[in-house]
Amino acid sequence: ELLRKMHQEKVMSLAITPDGTLAIVGSYDRTVRVWCLEQGCLLKLLEGHMGGVYTVAITADKRFLISGSVDRTIRIWSNQMLEPVRPISGHSAAVSDVALANDQRTLVSASADQTLRVWNSCSGEMLRVLEGHTGRVTAVSMPHSGFSVISGSDDSTVRVWDTLTGHNLLVLEGH
Repeated sequence: ELLRKMHQEKVMSLAITPDGTLAIVGSYDRTVRVWCLEQGCLLKLLEGHMGGVYTVAITADKRFLISGSVDRTIRIWSNQMLEPVRPISGHSAAVSDVALANDQRTLVSASADQTLRVWNSCSGEMLRVLEGHTGRVTAVSMPHSGFSVISGSDDSTVRVWDTLTGHNLLVLEGH
């Protein structure tokens, strides 16, 4: 209830730090808010997206926040500053989900443009495009190694990808 009162629009995404102390909230009001869960107070208000924020994530060490938006961009924010360290563009439609490898160097984004994109999170360089879904890609997860990615789509499939080659390794149908 507190989250809804503070945002001007719908809450679209939520991430919690591994230690459970911070909540990162993305909203359709184009903001990312960082909350202290122990005290129930707003710590940071991050602005910069031109559209609703569909997805948020935080690095395990809590140094960086990642947001993806309907404005087709990904933003990497320093948890110390209120400005994005790096905006990343490349998708032709809304960014629906993001996942970060444990080494924090590889970032994968899912989009309504039916693709996933693999990025170097340090430089913002796009490393490869993963194509094969025939519907909006709605979910992405990256196992700890960072060498594979699992995606889900409106096309009712789950796909497993090799992030180094970009090859689609497995298609799970029937969802």
